[in-house]
Formats: sequence, structure tokens, C-alpha cells
Amino acid sequence: MEPLIGSLLAAGAVAYIVFRNIKKITDGLEKEEEKVFEIYSTFAIKAEEYLREIKKNIENGTFELKEGKSENEIKEKILEAIRELLFFETVGAKKLSKKEAEERLFNILSKIDQELEESLKNGEEIADNLREKLQKDYEKIKNDI
Repeated sequence: MEPLIGSLLAAGAVAYIVFRNIKKITDGLEKEEEKVFEIYSTFAIKAEEYLREIKKNIENGTFELKEGKSENEIKEKILEAIRELLFFETVGAKKLSKKEAEERLFNILSKIDQELEESLKNGEEIADNLREKLQKDYEKIKNDI
């Protein structure tokens, strides 16, 4: 009977240690997921700011449209991208995996990049500047969080 009690105590101790280690690992994963969410949320806010600035520059004539392009159409596409970026500031974005979040951000920014190049005179230069700013901001945000 005593060996049985000793074995049960040892098994209980091992189970407790395993449980604590699993809890530490899952807590670490939750903190990492929270960090990823914060990075993408902050990045999306910066991207929105740049897109609002581009929209304002289109409205005031600083950025000129290519022949045959509609100001309302490009502004609507910018607003659509901003709406999509707003998602990353919501709790719903926490449900995305890192890969899903990156794909979604990439798709949003790729579409707007293409639209800027196709619709604006000097669109390629404007899109390049946007990419450079976003790259610098992403690195800064990643290092700060």
C-alpha cells in the first residue's frame, strides 16, 4: 500500500510540474500574440495616416491624376483601404493568426500601391515613398513594442 501511495504522490508531482510548464508556454504564446496584435494595430494606424495625407494631397491638387483617371474613384479606393486597415484596431484582428494578418495587410497595401501607380502622375514615386515610410515605421514599431 505504501509503494502505491508513493507512486501516486510521485505521479501527482510530475503531473503538476508538466501542467505548470505547459501553462508557462501557453502564457508566453498569449503574450507573443498580444505583441503581434499591437504591432499590426500600430502599423495600421500609421498606414491610415499616410493614406489620409495622400487623399488630402489629391484633393488640394498637390498630387495630379493621370489623364482619364477619376479623382472620386482614387479617393474611394483610398477610403476603402483605410476602412480595411481600421479592422486591425479592433478585437476581431486578434483572432487572425500572424500569417493571416500579414497576408491581409499585404493585400490591402498592394492594392493601394497599384492604384497609386496607375492613377497618379508620379504615382510610382509616391508609392515608393509610401513603401519606404511604412517599412521604416514597421521596423521602429517592431523594435519599440
